[in-house]
Amino acid sequence: MSSTIHRSDLAQLADRSVQAVIQGSAAELEAVVHPDATNREAAAEPPAARGRGPAAYVATSTWLRSAYSDLAWSTEEHVVDGDLVVTFGYMSGRHTGDFVVWTEDGGSTVGVVAQEGGCGRASVEVPEQTDAQVVVLMVETVPATPQMCTMDLRYPKLTTELDQPLDQRTVVLKNEQRKS
Repeated sequence: MSSTIHRSDLAQLADRSVQAVIQGSAAELEAVVHPDATNREAAAEPPAARGRGPAAYVATSTWLRSAYSDLAWSTEEHVVDGDLVVTFGYMSGRHTGDFVVWTEDGGSTVGVVAQEGGCGRASVEVPEQTDAQVVVLMVETVPATPQMCTMDLRYPKLTTELDQPLDQRTVVLKNEQRKS
């Protein structure tokens, strides 16, 4: 016996998947995310989100919720072709938390997701390291003189080396804008 899934059911499942990421539980994500599913936007997300399956989507969900309050999704259109659904819509929220900090190489490298836009370029520095904390300064360098620039935002992943592994030290994030 076979069953047929209607196009509208597939579209509803796609919306349910997005809603599970922004406000659902791990169990809800497990119910709608295939074990081999890949989030194609995860390259700019924390390392745990770059895997496959529900665990990677839980990591994306945790990351988004830690950075944004009042997350919402509005679907504009679905395109269904066989069992493939492409959803176009808008996600919104208030940026009220830190994006993300992670470590690599046994804690000797700290990574952050920075923000840059238009002609601006992001970089990261470590101006202070003590036994208690590491200050990570995210810098956006913009042109010193006005010029035509695109109106876009980008979120590059940046890393910097520490003098010693992070261990239990606190990471303090600071932002600064400079003119070139």
